[in-house]
Amino acid sequence: LLVTGEAGIGKTRLLDELLRRLAAEQGCAWLEGHTLSFGRSISYWPFLEIVQQDAGIDSDDGEAERWSKLTARLTGLFGDQASEVLPYLATLLSVPLPEALASKVSLLDGEAMGHQLYRASRLYFTRLAEERPLVVVFEDVHWLDASSLALLEHIVPLVDELPLLVCCVARPAP
Repeated sequence: LLVTGEAGIGKTRLLDELLRRLAAEQGCAWLEGHTLSFGRSISYWPFLEIVQQDAGIDSDDGEAERWSKLTARLTGLFGDQASEVLPYLATLLSVPLPEALASKVSLLDGEAMGHQLYRASRLYFTRLAEERPLVVVFEDVHWLDASSLALLEHIVPLVDELPLLVCCVARPAP
């Protein structure tokens, strides 16, 4: 779903109404990621926000608490297979890894790490949508960085297989 319109036209209000109805009628999970304004690009920022929101990680949490929350959430989603996604999503969130998992990522070059991040993200969104219907909102995609856009394009095909709605909100191109 792509929602476009000029600033102030009511895109956020429209989404708030959608959220209210989907939560009441369908019991959907709702996760949001925002992009940073032009000139302030941080790779994968909206995905960082989504994973942190899902895991209940707050900006003022320390490293140990961030690790604990992420581990608990991924173990809840994946059980014994959590170690297949945990080191890569933790690296995405800049959460230091324990030595046992650090070895999984320490020898990877940038390209290999990118492949693992894509794989882990796809598994993560698949499991979230299997848990219950999922709406993922990406705000201000007109400012999306190239890395985030590529990862978004990688997960969008999941909408054909799962109870997943990917909603992108943007201003129209000039």
